[in-house]
Amino acid sequence: VSNDISLFHFQMTTKNLDQNTFPLYAIHAINPNYFVCAGGGGAAKTGVNNAIKLYHLKRRGNTFEAECICDLDTERRAIMNLDLSPQRDVIAVGMDHFCQLYRIDYKKENDVEKVNLKALKKVVTVPEPKDEHDEDGEYQKCVRFTPDNQHLITGGSNGYCRVFKYPTLEQRFDIKAHTTELDEIDVHPNSKLFVSVSKDASAGLWGVNDGKKQLELSFAIDKKDDDFYRFRNCRFSENKDSKTIYLYTTHIPRKYSRTKADSCLVKWNTQKWIPERTEFIKTHIPSSLNVSKNGAFLGVGTAEGSILLYISWNMRHMRTIDNIHDSFITGLSFIPENRVLCEEMGHEAGVLTCSIDNNCTLSLFPMRTGISFHLFLFVFVCFMVIMFNIITYFDVEF
Repeated sequence: VSNDISLFHFQMTTKNLDQNTFPLYAIHAINPNYFVCAGGGGAAKTGVNNAIKLYHLKRRGNTFEAECICDLDTERRAIMNLDLSPQRDVIAVGMDHFCQLYRIDYKKENDVEKVNLKALKKVVTVPEPKDEHDEDGEYQKCVRFTPDNQHLITGGSNGYCRVFKYPTLEQRFDIKAHTTELDEIDVHPNSKLFVSVSKDASAGLWGVNDGKKQLELSFAIDKKDDDFYRFRNCRFSENKDSKTIYLYTTHIPRKYSRTKADSCLVKWNTQKWIPERTEFIKTHIPSSLNVSKNGAFLGVGTAEGSILLYISWNMRHMRTIDNIHDSFITGLSFIPENRVLCEEMGHEAGVLTCSIDNNCTLSLFPMRTGISFHLFLFVFVCFMVIMFNIITYFDVEF
């Protein structure tokens, strides 16, 4: 489905890369050839594994297959969130009340590719449970490296954000950011600011170097109460051409009524910190959000298991792939643009997703080709006007 109607049919490809034995909560492209996903069943003795898995993407015709090259059992700790360092060599993962770092070590043995995850430091990010087997304690909800690789920022179920020096993991600030658990955090490309969104419906902008609140973000729709919507996701992106930085957020109704309200995708002016453009998301509830590496596209994963793709600069909805998962999408990541994907295979974007349905999936979006309907209509009208003038001038009779 697309708002950009064309004369040609776009054949979008969706492929299930792996069926796991445990629910997946996070996925991240490392580079065009590798990605990582993680999840698990938690501490309960249900027989469901907890693991981090690394995959090698290999081209097969006009799509890809994934080969698992590392499967790390994390014992009784499920991985609920993760992020990659700017150098793409260290993974930070949320394990209950602490954050664990792993270094990615690549090597070849007898022409066989192998990858090891080497455990580095770990740090407590929310208060430790009094009982080691307490499953109702606080836990880490999200984690981000700053783009300058100087800090690591976490958000917890207790509403706090913690800022750590990296790589020492020395704690700098413990910020009471929200009254209840965070949904997501993201860091400004200048590494000086970060934004946090929470289930308490608020969103705050914070200083990385002083831990102080810079401002509260406010969003409302005309004729709606200020508290009708709540923030759900947040992502910064830089337009490489104009060097302009934007913040993108998703918003869902705080309460659902019989007349189901639309959700929203919002583009923010980061000079004035006000909404610049709002796109309504009909019939879908956002559960995840990400931006392509080149800043051209926005990907929205939904509670229904679908993907929505948007052009970032004008927020125009391009395409939808419905129900690629059986449950809500917990993680979404773009494959970085590269020669094989774009030039050789003719795809505009590749999107990795994961879900609690245990699957990690790849969706490929072909290049937009053909003539848009509006351009076709304009050319047709011009042609008819020219033909009418020719017929009138030469007094042609049929």
